[in-house]
Amino acid sequence: MFNGFSSRKVNSTFKLNKIETQAYSLGAVNRISENRFIYKKSDAFYDQEVVFSLNKRESGDSMLNTQYKFNPSILSWIIGICFFPIGLLAFIFAYNAKNDFESFLHSVLFEL
Repeated sequence: MFNGFSSRKVNSTFKLNKIETQAYSLGAVNRISENRFIYKKSDAFYDQEVVFSLNKRESGDSMLNTQYKFNPSILSWIIGICFFPIGLLAFIFAYNAKNDFESFLHSVLFEL
């Protein structure tokens, strides 16, 4: 429901381990390959999935791509439907988590 994408040019010697050491609070990591890993985390009101991938372009440059999803959990949907319209405030947890992640992402990418 609350999705985003970020792409940043990094030098060709960049390794994803740099991000992995700073992103320990994002949840459980699942390494797909050397150039891609996924963080997943579930909270009472939202489910989070963050995918970091490192792609090399034909020009020799490397791009760090980040895809993220913050979806309201089933509990949020139940509260939102049963207590409509006030219950829709349960979705604010996922929205705020997405905004917090975007702030975190920009601060981490600024340091690279």
